[in-house]
Amino acid sequence: MASTTIPDVKSALLTLLGTVSALTTPNVDIRYAFSPSQRRDAVWMGETVLSELEPANFRGGRSRRHESFTIALHVQAHGRTPLEAETDAFAYARAIEEALADDPKINDTSNLSWAYVEEMEAQTAEADDGPACTIEMTIRCKGNFV
Repeated sequence: MASTTIPDVKSALLTLLGTVSALTTPNVDIRYAFSPSQRRDAVWMGETVLSELEPANFRGGRSRRHESFTIALHVQAHGRTPLEAETDAFAYARAIEEALADDPKINDTSNLSWAYVEEMEAQTAEADDGPACTIEMTIRCKGNFV
């Protein structure tokens, strides 16, 4: 019995990100997790929170279960100015949101009902190596499994 659909969904999400034309440039790194050596525009997955896990029914034996979870997806862009970094980061985020809207089951991932962007939070900062904007997108997912 599988314990969760999370690994399958994260793998499918990484594959989907690789098909988003706005992200498939030499300037953007798409990663499963954060890399401290990353020095250019990047998208990576962060914290995953399983917020709901409930049985679909209460009979004995194996039964379907429903789960709801979020995946933090980080989008970071660098620019010559803070506004340029922010503009690029939001363009990447918009492209990701549109890709999920077009494919809410993320390549027909087994046992995934849907995934969508639930919220976004942006932070723009100026550092020694230039301005950067990081957006944390919360991807809400609903799954069912036996």
